[in-house]
Amino acid sequence: MKELLGSLVERGVRGIWGSWRGVANLFAWGHLPPAEQLPTFGQYKYWFKKEMDLEHSLISRHGSKRFNLDYRPVLGSSTFESFGPGSRFQIDATVADVYLVSEYKREWIIGDQLFIL
Repeated sequence: MKELLGSLVERGVRGIWGSWRGVANLFAWGHLPPAEQLPTFGQYKYWFKKEMDLEHSLISRHGSKRFNLDYRPVLGSSTFESFGPGSRFQIDATVADVYLVSEYKREWIIGDQLFIL
């Protein structure tokens, strides 16, 4: 994140001072204002966090379905409603890689197994 903000500071200073002074290529000619007039990294970081809407940018970048699946905040846990060991359990069902065949003709596939854990 520090590298991102550093490049944004550089681009921001270029854009602000280039347009504010009325000269588009201040950096190309090496004319910079004094260091005390430039924004510091801390100031830039403050305004970046204040103005940046991370949720909106993630939704626009990845879509709302992907945001809700991968990036939304998790507000609870699976232990929230449990009051002790053994009060809550989870069941998992997995299709095995084994086929059930007929005892009369082995080419007839009856089905596949399901392991329930």
